[in-house]
Amino acid sequence: DQQAIQQPVVPHASVEHVRKILRKHHFHALPVIDGEGAAAGIVTTADLLDEVSDLLKQIKEAWDAIADQSAAQQPVV
Repeated sequence: DQQAIQQPVVPHASVEHVRKILRKHHFHALPVIDGEGAAAGIVTTADLLDEVSDLLKQIKEAWDAIADQSAAQQPVV
């Protein structure tokens, strides 16, 4: 799809930006272009799933820390 090629993905593109392009064009991978227009790699749907998985782990760890703090502040009866 020529439209996707005209919207290059840069190395620091957001997950949401990449997801939108992949979904719009029904792709499972996109080339990544550096600041000079040279190929820098590829990003795939699996890469996006890894990012989401990492974010979910961070959220769980934060919630666990909050729960631990809350439990530590509860008076023991």
